Amino acid sequence: MAENNVGNIIPNNVRNDLVSTLQFEVEKLDYSKLKAGEDNQSAQSGGTMYLDLTRMHNTLIINGRKMIDDDNDQEEKESLIDKTMEEVDESLNLLYELDYGNKCENYHPYLKKVFKKIFQYAGAKVPNESIIQELITNCNQAGYEATLCTPGLFLALQEFGLTAMGFDRTIHIDCHDPNSVALKIDMKTPLYEQYEGGKVGKKIGSLPASLEFKLKSQENKVEYIDGKLSLTLPKELEQDKDLLAKIIEWFKELFGIEVKGPVIEHSFNNAGVDKPKTEIKEVAIEAHQAHQVDGA
Repeated sequence: MAENNVGNIIPNNVRNDLVSTLQFEVEKLDYSKLKAGEDNQSAQSGGTMYLDLTRMHNTLIINGRKMIDDDNDQEEKESLIDKTMEEVDESLNLLYELDYGNKCENYHPYLKKVFKKIFQYAGAKVPNESIIQELITNCNQAGYEATLCTPGLFLALQEFGLTAMGFDRTIHIDCHDPNSVALKIDMKTPLYEQYEGGKVGKKIGSLPASLEFKLKSQENKVEYIDGKLSLTLPKELEQDKDLLAKIIEWFKELFGIEVKGPVIEHSFNNAGVDKPKTEIKEVAIEAHQAHQVDGA
């Protein structure tokens, strides 16, 4: 493009018209790509989850219930997460002081108690300990969430006069069986024009993305199944072939897959057995489609 100005790409009358989707439906995938790195001590110890959990009052939904006490008559609804952490703190006190002094090396015993109480408050089945441990390590900004906001995607956008700033997220967890949970993470990232010199212009819309999969546990082993990752682009951005190629390259790099076409459904056979098969499909969605997690 001649100018690094997204205003020349997207007419005003279509800037918020989100109608095109890049969608991958995954049967088998290297799910380690979704997990926090084994060398990430904060995530592996549960420290990242501890910090993230205190910010999940309005973003964590379990079996359809937000973590806000709706029975509380106070003007400001009580956070069930805060309430739970305070209750657990009574039996495992000084956690904050230990953390502040960098002496707390394992948050898992504490967070297991917190997670069990949170699921009970939501009226859900309590996942078994193997699944809870998997959530503590990975259901945070170092793990599952990082899949939807990787630097590679943002760098691809910046090359075409766009920048992404901040994001809104919602984490759905459904549990109707202690040995199985369904997760869906919705993330909406605001997109802005960006000009030479790094100056940020007006907001042009949002970039919605979602990641969903199930965790199943058997004999203390946790398996990831039924994965799907989708990314929604403004229509006119989807028509920019150079930008589209960059975004597809981001998917390939992130998951090690071969993809074709702007709107695809990608099915994977068992790793190392057969090559993946890719089909180009038309995908119709609503710009403000409600997201519902099916029961595990």
